[in-house]
Amino acid sequence: MVKDILAAIDSEIATLEQARALLSASGTVVAKRKPGRPVKVATAVAPKV
Repeated sequence: MVKDILAAIDSEIATLEQARALLSASGTVVAKRKPGRPVKVATAVAPKV
């Protein structure tokens, strides 16, 4: 009985690992943005000559 349960768990783990591999290989990972206001980018000003 315990061996049957462990075999079922091992089978499920193998299935989940295959799903993870498929999902991680399916595309690029979108970078998560940090919460809060966006950072202001300093504008480049050309020096006057």
